[in-house]
Amino acid sequence: MKEKTQLEIACAEVMGDETNQYYDILSDMLIMNPHLLKKDDTRLSAQLTSILFSEEVEDKAHLICSIIETIDTKSEDKYVKQAKLLLEIDPVLDNTKQIVDKLKSFTDPNYSEIMRKVNIHKHEMKIFRKGSGYTKRRI
Repeated sequence: MKEKTQLEIACAEVMGDETNQYYDILSDMLIMNPHLLKKDDTRLSAQLTSILFSEEVEDKAHLICSIIETIDTKSEDKYVKQAKLLLEIDPVLDNTKQIVDKLKSFTDPNYSEIMRKVNIHKHEMKIFRKGSGYTKRRI
């Protein structure tokens, strides 16, 4: 029998019957392996991870909307689609916040390493397309 991941456990504890929908979205959006990140990673998935886990960002839904708006509106990026879907099912990210808080409460040494690499600050709110990736601009 396959052992459940921490994300699966957190989704099940918070969402109960709706576990699969949140798990599918968050497992695509979040980067939970610090070895897959580089310092100040500008990929959209890293940015979404840092926003959802950040203690500093108060209005996470607004910030994610701002990022999506700065990206080409016809973008076929799977992370843009996942972020839009998450905002559709959880417009103010209350349930998502509970899942992330549950993840933080687990004793995972990778959590602090992930946040060290992708930490976002309130004044870094705009992301602009640059070649094949995205880059942060301070405003």
